[in-house]
Amino acid sequence: MKKKLLAISLVTIGCLYGVLAAIIILAFAIADLPISNGILLSLIILVVQFLIAPWMNDFVFKCFYKTEFDHELPEYLKEFITESCKVHNMKYPKIGFIDDGSPNAFTYGRTKNDARVVITRGILELLNEEEVKAVVAHELGHVVHYDMMFMTVAQVVPLLLYYVYEILLERGSKSSSNSDDNDYGAIVGLIAYILYILSQYVILWLSRTREYYADSFSVEETKNPTALANALVKIGFGLSAGNKDGKGKSRVSEGNALGISNSKTSKGMAIGSYNNGGVSKENIINAMKWERWNVWAKLQELNSTHPHIKKIVSNL
Repeated sequence: MKKKLLAISLVTIGCLYGVLAAIIILAFAIADLPISNGILLSLIILVVQFLIAPWMNDFVFKCFYKTEFDHELPEYLKEFITESCKVHNMKYPKIGFIDDGSPNAFTYGRTKNDARVVITRGILELLNEEEVKAVVAHELGHVVHYDMMFMTVAQVVPLLLYYVYEILLERGSKSSSNSDDNDYGAIVGLIAYILYILSQYVILWLSRTREYYADSFSVEETKNPTALANALVKIGFGLSAGNKDGKGKSRVSEGNALGISNSKTSKGMAIGSYNNGGVSKENIINAMKWERWNVWAKLQELNSTHPHIKKIVSNL
């Protein structure tokens, strides 16, 4: 499984960087654009951000989400994480806890030895022990598969494509001549912008693919696909209808690219199944039918970092 995911990731990222290289070569050769210094500076900034990102995120989550990194986890969960780390030769991750009733979990960091796994109070309140372990195993799957590193590397491409587009746009607006070079520059800029949009969809697809593999990892670790399926359904509704912060608004309102669920998707699912003040099994089934057959659901998923819950559950 890991080898297949690695191959998919390397081929996808290789294609993205191949496209980026082609655009940069065109910018140099056709548009005669001196952008090497700008690209080099951008890459240096991105590398520095990647290196310090875990600590920056720690600071942000502590300040704005009141995240506790010394919160005492339930014993069953500590034992499960310890055993999983031992099996996969990784350090025990830094565990964050957010006192928020909206059920969510996500991962960030650089490598599997400096990963952070953050869970909310809603996860522990809404799910039973087996479901909690399934959710945490999903997050550990992101860590073991180096998803944080691969997604960071992939996301460099659209950033640089947009940079090339902006430089070419600025160059064209400042020039008063109608030379062929300006025409070629405008064409290269338009191509760069189109590829910038397309590359974002490729990255969203890669993110959804890695979510499937994190789910598979969870099933392998827990030997309990039912627990993960139940947890996903509960979280899918809980992100919209669960207990929030007492003011009707969750402080963890948005999904994360390496999280267990996407709040925009879950809200659509909850709206499609909420009826007469509650959520029933029949309404859940109807919402999943909507995800499977409705064209708007497919468009929604296309713009999401996470697959629809219906697809995830069907693949478990």
